[in-house]
Amino acid sequence: MFVLSNIRLENENNDSFLKADFLSEKFGKDEIWFSVKKEYSDYLLADNYNAFLVALIYPAMLLGEDIEIKGKVSEKLYFNIKNYVSSFIKVYTKNTREVKINVDELTTEVYKTALHIGTGFSGGIDSLCTIYDHLEKETLPNYKIDTFIFLNTGSHGLYSNTLTEHKFYSRYEYLSKFSVLPFIAINSNIHKYHEFIQNSHEKTVTFTNAAGILALEHYFAKYYVASSLSYGESIEFGIKRIGRCTEAFDSILLPLLSTESITIIPDGQQYTRTEKTKNIVDYELTKKSLNVCVNHNIENEKNCSYCSKCLRTLFTLDSLEKLEDYSNIFDLKVYKKYAFKYKCQQRLEYKKNPFAKENIDFAKLHNKHVPGLIISFVAISPTLLINLIKKILINIIGLDNCKKIKRKLLK
Repeated sequence: MFVLSNIRLENENNDSFLKADFLSEKFGKDEIWFSVKKEYSDYLLADNYNAFLVALIYPAMLLGEDIEIKGKVSEKLYFNIKNYVSSFIKVYTKNTREVKINVDELTTEVYKTALHIGTGFSGGIDSLCTIYDHLEKETLPNYKIDTFIFLNTGSHGLYSNTLTEHKFYSRYEYLSKFSVLPFIAINSNIHKYHEFIQNSHEKTVTFTNAAGILALEHYFAKYYVASSLSYGESIEFGIKRIGRCTEAFDSILLPLLSTESITIIPDGQQYTRTEKTKNIVDYELTKKSLNVCVNHNIENEKNCSYCSKCLRTLFTLDSLEKLEDYSNIFDLKVYKKYAFKYKCQQRLEYKKNPFAKENIDFAKLHNKHVPGLIISFVAISPTLLINLIKKILINIIGLDNCKKIKRKLLK
């Protein structure tokens, strides 16, 4: 059984922590927590377990451990998780089990201090599109963003990796230089309890992000989560994301993870990724802060220009003839070195990868040449052969032995 109790606030140096004692068969006796800088401590109140419940519902169902909460939970959240979210999880991951959720008290309170409208500022295409639409272009005051946040709930790496927290704060400090609004860093250890799940961040990202947002439920009335897939892509490719990535189902899950006090809004699904890029391509904040790079060996200030996400973004900018506008944050010489081969790869993945299909269609729409199917196959076939050999070797001698051989060859 997962038992949560003794919710409290603690101050350590310049940080304020929202903590709860956590006891379970899998993890033993522990503390689960969220933290912010002391200047935001007035909004980190120890009066409900909403954030903790959302953080733990998926691992609890995967392990088959009931949840007991010795305190308050939002009645709306409890109702939605019990009736709908748990049913979703059982469909999303087949080996999960129904669990009981016992709560001491349910509350319908709406917090008077929850007046702000927020979103995450990561420097990515999805994030910047939401910011542009609901900060720069938004005409309704009750929906206009006034605060950014930056979460450490899994997107920066495993909790057990000593470099993860450093990377989180380093990235936060870098983005702070460009932030035009109050910018709150929310740190946590909730991803510690997801590490036993393979590819845990992608598999549980909607829950871990929502948990971090709920930690500041006393601050936010509305919060936009920038989703990566469009409605059309979620419908067409969603079945391939079952058991792999909850983000494809944000439009289902996020409203169910809201409470009486905060509305969590899935945003960006009204666009494809290329449409998002086109929407923000002339937005000045984008030209300064855009960072889509997944190559973690590269410094934050510049995108590597050859990883999958860099090439995907540059392909779109190429179609829009906007590459030069972003030459200060991308290395265009590097991109041009990889561009043809990448476009061939995208051509071959057209029917399997929503981002590949989208970029190919977008290029054709803008009268940009795309390599044909035969040329693409010839260009990529050496890579396909190498990948096939890798798979065979992994099956024969195992992944760890393959890594050892690779390290020896590189010496």
